[in-house]
Amino acid sequence: QLLVDLLTAQDQFEVLLATAETAAPLSSHQILMQEQNREYEESLQKDREIEKQKQLKKLQELEEIRLLEELEEQKKREEQEKLEKILSSVPDEPAPGESG
Repeated sequence: QLLVDLLTAQDQFEVLLATAETAAPLSSHQILMQEQNREYEESLQKDREIEKQKQLKKLQELEEIRLLEELEEQKKREEQEKLEKILSSVPDEPAPGESG
């Protein structure tokens, strides 16, 4: 919802700016309003960038977790394969006390 609000505000700002640029010479009040709009737009842009960076960082963390989990699974499989290989290479011998 924040993103939608930001984009709507940006669209409104661009319409206002285009209208102001084609109008007659600007009054000091209009110049002040344009300056405030520009500052507001810059602030929104910074907020968007910060939010984007947070989301990217979160995605990177999730990807790292996924890769670590994958690595753990791979290690478990390799250990299991080694164990099975060792067990299959040991000849079946009777247990102590059993006659063979």
